[in-house]
Amino acid sequence: MKRIYSILICIIFAMNVMPSIAQEQATVPDVKGLSVPEAAALLNEAGFALGSQSAVNLAEGNGQPAGTIVSQSIEAGTLADRGVAVDIGILRSDNVRLVYDDNDLTLVNMTNNVGDITGLRFVATEGTNPASFAATRWGSNVREQRCLQLWSIAVRNRKIVSGCEDIQWLSTNATGEHFWTQANGVQQFAVVEDGVTRATCMGAPTGSQDSPTQCAFYLNGAGSADDITSYLYFVYSSASFAVVNQSPDRWMPTDRSTIYNYNPNIQVEGVSINLGDANLFTNADTVANVTQLAPGQCLILTADNATPTLREECNIIAQQSIGASVAFWLANFEVESATDGQRHRCPAAVAERITICIIPQ
Repeated sequence: MKRIYSILICIIFAMNVMPSIAQEQATVPDVKGLSVPEAAALLNEAGFALGSQSAVNLAEGNGQPAGTIVSQSIEAGTLADRGVAVDIGILRSDNVRLVYDDNDLTLVNMTNNVGDITGLRFVATEGTNPASFAATRWGSNVREQRCLQLWSIAVRNRKIVSGCEDIQWLSTNATGEHFWTQANGVQQFAVVEDGVTRATCMGAPTGSQDSPTQCAFYLNGAGSADDITSYLYFVYSSASFAVVNQSPDRWMPTDRSTIYNYNPNIQVEGVSINLGDANLFTNADTVANVTQLAPGQCLILTADNATPTLREECNIIAQQSIGASVAFWLANFEVESATDGQRHRCPAAVAERITICIIPQ
């Protein structure tokens, strides 16, 4: 992989401009049959960015497992400009279910992840009356194993639905939002996410309270976290610090956890640093995603322009030199985990030795 460096800037970091991608051509690799993290690593190594990810119904995969890439926008073996994005199609299984009758509709998040619903809309496609509903009327997201409920009649409380640990509900008397019920003349409606139709569902028949209709679909905003490492892997010496994704097939997010600096030379003890903050990297030509490392990728900091010392090789997607007087890993530092909300302590680097610290995501 051509190593592409970015600028890591923070009030305690010295800035250093690094080279950008040269406008030259390279051969697009074949990513079909791979997982998304594996594809990103292969594309980045060849000089290409991972583009948009569209869901393909699992039934179209000829027995391939969910999460497998089945299409790419630029065919393998094609010469293309380095730096361009390659869009992919991925086999996905349903992760959201709609349960509804002619009075109410409930959206059930079947995953263990918070689902982003900001791009989700429901639109009546067949019937006598136009109707649509933006999911942002509920809010911006739906939490794991939680549900969102919409009523077409005035009610005083939510309705219990199987699979819902908690339900956020609202009611509307605006028939222009009653997109799911045949009582409003709707025979069919579409589930649309960011302009992509995720499912087409039948309208709820009149008098269907005792036999609700169900319609499942894949919501990209609630994608599975099965392809994310459960930990962060740091390897460092007095000369350098690296966060390395040494997993073979999973993402390692870098923007979910916060590092706290206790180097005694800094003016403010415990100042926070987020290594995956995209605003800290100013090189827009970087093909890799600094907020989530693909397999084999790493971010590196060095103290006073020292040569990095690593336990294993990795593809460096961003590197920055900072003053040893403010290098957080030269003292004991803490990392706040996004999953448990706790601060985990990593020991200070030891001269002429390699230290490894593994903490929960």
